[in-house]
Amino acid sequence: MNKYKSFIQYSLLFLLVLFLFIGGPQLIDQRSFQNLWDFGHVILFALLSAIILRDSKWLNSKKLSIQFTLIIGFTFILGSLIEVVQLFIGRTYEFIDVWRSIVGSLISIVFFKDFKLVKSYKIKIAKVFVLLLLLAAAWPLIKSLTDEIQARIDFPIISDFENRFELEKWYGQCYVTINNEYVIHGDKSLKAELLTLKYSGISISYFPIDWQEYSKIKFSVYYPETEPLQLTCRLHDKKHNNHYNDRFNRSFYVKQGWNEISIDLKDVINAPENRKMDITNMKNFALFAISLNERKTIYFDYLRLE
Repeated sequence: MNKYKSFIQYSLLFLLVLFLFIGGPQLIDQRSFQNLWDFGHVILFALLSAIILRDSKWLNSKKLSIQFTLIIGFTFILGSLIEVVQLFIGRTYEFIDVWRSIVGSLISIVFFKDFKLVKSYKIKIAKVFVLLLLLAAAWPLIKSLTDEIQARIDFPIISDFENRFELEKWYGQCYVTINNEYVIHGDKSLKAELLTLKYSGISISYFPIDWQEYSKIKFSVYYPETEPLQLTCRLHDKKHNNHYNDRFNRSFYVKQGWNEISIDLKDVINAPENRKMDITNMKNFALFAISLNERKTIYFDYLRLE
């Protein structure tokens, strides 16, 4: 039985090591998958350290403090080397992955090592400390899963900024904050300060992707100034090839006060030049201004399908 257990552990370890250099999430993948992939560093080094602590007679012959130092030192060096190697295969060096690796090793040391000569209260304190580190390492995954579950519950509302984790889904070349001064639905909206760049705006890529049961996408923009502001709405699916003529683009002016924008999804479907937009596999919504002479502030709310 122990042989089969060891075989399974070594096979899983080999598979996890392989995943460090092959595969991985893409920008089009859900945040939960991306965060789960990152959390794999914790799992990998927890398993690796557990195997070393179990099978290395040389290591087990050392004092507990030396075992701890050697395991953590080994984890730091190996974790850093992995990040360096990943630079040569098109990935980025992320020190936080080294930290995740250390958390994994600490789990094995604290929870699977025999501490007969250590006072029980010290073990309990160490376990609580490591559990807190584990929670910190898992927090991005927990947040993204929570948000994705809530997004499915709220659908066909794509975003109305009532969910505390919702702001993290929005990105773009501007400054964004949650606002409760200008709101058209619920208690909150998004305040976006547009910059004097070629393109400045807001974008979201994480939402339920199948829109085939709906005919329109709608949203509201509050603009506080008297002079109209031109904005452009962009939509594309997962098949998008990053060319202008392969997505939906529409420009319009917003005037002072609330502006409700409604877009027929038939126009979205027919927007790409040489194909139909895959309305069952949508990926991105963006709203932006082009080459502003000065910063402008807009308030965005209640993005939904009808």
